[in-house]
Amino acid sequence: MELAHALERSMEIADILLDRGFDRERPTATSPRKSEGSAVIEAPRGVLIHSYSFDGRGLCSAADIISPTAINQAAMERDLLLVARAMEGSDERDMTAALEQLIRAYDPCISCAVHLVRL
Repeated sequence: MELAHALERSMEIADILLDRGFDRERPTATSPRKSEGSAVIEAPRGVLIHSYSFDGRGLCSAADIISPTAINQAAMERDLLLVARAMEGSDERDMTAALEQLIRAYDPCISCAVHLVRL
């Protein structure tokens, strides 16, 4: 419902902007310089932290991206161990399914790389 409302509202805003028309604007003049910047944003499965450095020509000289998966890695490993210990002696298929489900709960994007958990 929220998504439908957001789409309808964005179409209303687009119509308002189109009705107002556009003035031709000249791009702001910029000159490359050495600089750095960092940002933190909420991502679907946690926090995404990213930092970039630029050289005097304005080219990216370094980038550091810390994904939610990297941030959650220790917790994911801890929980996998807890589930495996709790299911010790269970059927291998059941345990594999439970461990894969746990990984997908932390990050569905890595489930393509997790086809089988070796015990």
